[in-house]
Amino acid sequence: MQNRKPAAAGYVLDQIAEHPSNWECKEKITDFIERYHVPCLYNVDTRAVTRMVRTQGVMKAVIVSAERSDDFIK
Repeated sequence: MQNRKPAAAGYVLDQIAEHPSNWECKEKITDFIERYHVPCLYNVDTRAVTRMVRTQGVMKAVIVSAERSDDFIK
């Protein structure tokens, strides 16, 4: 049974697929993200992120829009 809402607080993606590649998928990822208001960062070299976490360990991170001030982020 699938969750009714996403468990992830945000997504970091290499790219956003125009069309779902799994036959069981009922909607595009963009529609899913918008419906649940989940922050998404895309066009990211996810392999580089994986390498960084492996070498430096777990790090805190936040996904925010460019309009947010540094004080808001802290």
